Amino acid sequence: MRDSEFTRLRVENVSLAERVVIAVRGKGSKRPEIPIRRELAQMLRLHIGTRRAGPLFQSREWGAGTLAGGDAALWPVTSAGA
Repeated sequence: MRDSEFTRLRVENVSLAERVVIAVRGKGSKRPEIPIRRELAQMLRLHIGTRRAGPLFQSREWGAGTLAGGDAALWPVTSAGA
């Protein structure tokens, strides 16, 4: 997943029950499902709380729902990175 895709994620792009994140691509209509680790699903469940929609990650500095791509700390969080 690219930084720009990661920072554009919305709550609606996460399926905690299926432990997948649906990547939103800029080009075309591809919407690949990316498996996530159980630990990440648990963290996202706490982070999302009762929200059903809206930006997954919010930043006061860059405005609601945005993160600076270069400033986002990313690490292997998918099953493929396990």
